[in-house]
Amino acid sequence: MVESFAFAIADRVLGKLGSALIQEVGLAWGVKTELEELNDTLSTIRAVLLDAEEKQATSHQLRDWLGKLKVGFYDAEDIVDEFEYEALRQKVVASGSFKTKQEGDDPLLCPSFRCDESYSDSSMEQLQSHLRNALDGEKFLLVLDDVWNTDREKWLKLKDLLVDGASGSKILVTTRKKSTASIMGTFPMQEIKGLSHDDCLSLFVKCAFRDGEDKQYPTLLKIGDQIVEKCAGVPLAVRSLGSLLLSYYDLPYHLKQCFALCSLFPKDYEFSNVVLISTWMAEGLIHSSGQNAKMEDIGERYINELLSRSFFQDVEQLILGVLYTFKMHDLVHDLAMFFAQPECLILNFHSKDIPKRVQHAAFSDTEWPKEECKALKFLEKSESFVKACILRFKCIRILDLQDSNFEALPKSIGSMKHLRFLDLSGNKRIKKLPNSICNLNSLQRLEIFGFFVTWYKTLDCIRANF
Repeated sequence: MVESFAFAIADRVLGKLGSALIQEVGLAWGVKTELEELNDTLSTIRAVLLDAEEKQATSHQLRDWLGKLKVGFYDAEDIVDEFEYEALRQKVVASGSFKTKQEGDDPLLCPSFRCDESYSDSSMEQLQSHLRNALDGEKFLLVLDDVWNTDREKWLKLKDLLVDGASGSKILVTTRKKSTASIMGTFPMQEIKGLSHDDCLSLFVKCAFRDGEDKQYPTLLKIGDQIVEKCAGVPLAVRSLGSLLLSYYDLPYHLKQCFALCSLFPKDYEFSNVVLISTWMAEGLIHSSGQNAKMEDIGERYINELLSRSFFQDVEQLILGVLYTFKMHDLVHDLAMFFAQPECLILNFHSKDIPKRVQHAAFSDTEWPKEECKALKFLEKSESFVKACILRFKCIRILDLQDSNFEALPKSIGSMKHLRFLDLSGNKRIKKLPNSICNLNSLQRLEIFGFFVTWYKTLDCIRANF
């Protein structure tokens, strides 16, 4: 992430070092002095981080130093987590139990309801009928702005709904994809050239700052210049991102991290409040207010804050006050991707390696050839893929195995000390969870069969056998 989160990571590690659990295990293992020295070193570095992060946009050397420092912080966090895991393991052994928090009335699991359709078939037919009646004999202009869909069948179905309009009716489509224009167009495509870099920057400054205000924020202006380069001369993108930049910089650092992590989800993804909060919790991005507030409630406040600032949109309530979905506009997603670099990486067909500073990675199938994409999806669902993840990614915190098709989770899953969120939803073949899953002392959430269990660190282990 544009090396602006080193302070946040240092703060997180210092918080863990000060916990009673870490102090106990440090004393038991005879490394109390070493942990205190690590705490002192991090405290000293943390004291200068905010000033360094403010100046890093204009200094390549400082930005590089902060990037290397963050890698060290992440390594330190992994080590501290190992101590925490061992402390929890010893407590579990001593008490002989590991409890779970059960949500809802069910004694074991609570259903995580999902809504697959926004309307029933009859409701959709009624809407189509209303549209035809409204357009019947009427002359209209329909503007479809920033279209990305390349499904010809969907376009033909839409055209069928519009044929009753009067002669002279027009449909104007704007898109950034030539393939979309070729599918939807009945007239030759008119390709509009992008603005020059200087014109884009001028527009960006007008949208992001009041008159003369840009001179007061040289750091933001420097970042704005980098953002403009990624807008490819598209004025809509420049205007939207310019308006959002100040909103982003007005966010507290923990919300900046939460926002940036959303870039790992694909564009037009339908977020669930439950899954996103679980993801933030697993990555240690939700901070307690010190008033015994539940992490889930704090996560809800984070989402509401981002919604109020227009970083999220299109909210749909599924279970009032409990479960809802929302989306992120693709231009806002572009902004998240910018601030997520270089820690977050989207892998595609052209990716050859993963840079050392990458901490989070996700697959994108939009640029993969058809056959390779099918092979990748099959691989993601296989037991061999799971075993490879367990073997190679020792510090992984989230393992998303939605729609997998294996019958048994490998016993080696119990070796994943850092795992906090395990998603097995959509797997209709799985019959049994191994007893070794009870070794996952750091696990916070398990989702399976559309049900979920929230685990707590002091309470009985569920030995599920379905």
